[in-house]
Formats: sequence, structure tokens, C-alpha cells
Amino acid sequence: GTQMKTLIAAALVSATLGMSSFAEEPLPPQPLNLSFEEPAVTDDPEVRPDHWFWFSSTPEVRIGITDGRAKAGTQSCKLTAQEGEDAYQGIAQRFSATPGHSYTFSVFVMNCPQSSMLGDSYGQISIEWQDAGGNELTRQYGPAWSHELPFSRWTRFVVEAQAPDLAVAGVVVITFFSRNSGGYGAFYVDDCGFSSRSGPPL
Repeated sequence: GTQMKTLIAAALVSATLGMSSFAEEPLPPQPLNLSFEEPAVTDDPEVRPDHWFWFSSTPEVRIGITDGRAKAGTQSCKLTAQEGEDAYQGIAQRFSATPGHSYTFSVFVMNCPQSSMLGDSYGQISIEWQDAGGNELTRQYGPAWSHELPFSRWTRFVVEAQAPDLAVAGVVVITFFSRNSGGYGAFYVDDCGFSSRSGPPL
């Protein structure tokens, strides 16, 4: 009986780890690969950036590294609208957080000249906070961008948030919400910034 219980417990643990595919321990103090230089671009448009995990509301994921545009280095990450009516997708990365400390996440984004954002689609950055169990405590949304985003220059967006009590992890998130776009429209993101300081936001 005891052996069986141990097996069940082990099975439960591995199932939980399987669900949280980003359970890397320990968490880095800050996100990595912020300029999307890794891995080096191949001819596969579906190559996703190292260290970031991706999420999507539908099976269709249109995220890849490209050398078509770059602000820093030679590559950026391109997010292309999904065909679903109210679909969303994005990339995110976890870092270790200290309650009471403030964290700043910034991105540079550019509208795609060949396929500019359409309809009510928009991109947005956010910082989420998680407790030791991986449960979300709160999230802070940054500004959003849409079809008015310039495609001749990079535009910077910033979000700052203070880690709440019980927070052990923060998650920086870049999301593309596809709305009434029929799968058309894309933006590039590059040269992300990240910093932290003790105390509340300035």
C-alpha cells in the first residue's frame, strides 16, 4: 500500500510540473534574451525566442524571430494577428521578485510596414505577480498600441509595478489581441528593458 501511495504522489508531482512548463528553478533575477538575438534566425518563421515561453487562446500561434527589422542587434520578435475573432497570443518570462520592490519593463515596438495592424487589434505589455504556488496575485497593465503605431520608427512603452506581499515571481508579458482583423496585421518588438529598485514606484 505504501509503495502505491508513493507512486501516486510521484505521478501527481510530475503532472503538476508538466502543466507549468516554465518551472525553472531558481528563477533568474531578471528576464533573459531581451533583444531576441537567440536563437539565430533560420528560414523557419515559427522559431520562438529562447528563454521566453509563449501562450495562445487558440491552436494558431503566429510568433517568430525575424531579421526583417531590428532596433538592437540583428533580430526582433514579430507577432502576427491570428484569424480568430477574439484571439490572443503572446510571450512572457518569469523572474524572481521581492515584495515591496518596484520593477520596470519596457519594449520598443514598430508597426509592420508590409502588414500594418488593423481593426481593433492591439498589443500590450504587463507585469504579473505570482505566489509560491504559481497562482496569480495581481497584474499591472501598461499602455497599449494599435493601428496608429508608427511603422517608420520604434516607439517605447513602459510599465512599472510594485511586487505585492507574498510575491515570489514576476512575469513580464507581451500580448497581441487580435480583434476584427481577419488575421492581418503584425508588429515587431525589440530591445526590451528591465530594472528594479527597492520601494514604491517613483
